[in-house]
Amino acid sequence: MPEVLHVDFDTIMEMLKRLGFTSKHYREYFAKHRSDVEQAYVNVAKETIERDGEVEIDDDAEVSMYGDPPEDGAYVQGWVWVSRTAREEEE
Repeated sequence: MPEVLHVDFDTIMEMLKRLGFTSKHYREYFAKHRSDVEQAYVNVAKETIERDGEVEIDDDAEVSMYGDPPEDGAYVQGWVWVSRTAREEEE
């Protein structure tokens, strides 16, 4: 049996970064390997919540299962548009 390499997470991530690994690669990898249930949450979010130019959900959005059991619901990563005007009004 091969010996297991014991390296902490930060070291692994630093090695990947030096090899040109970006957050986009991370998202794409995990999107390709998500479960059918996680993909279903992304699909529902895109179909029911996404509004072009206001709330957008990428195909490779992160999914965080929640509940007991975890399939009770999920947080799906999305983009919310904030205009410069709105930002300046808050300053």
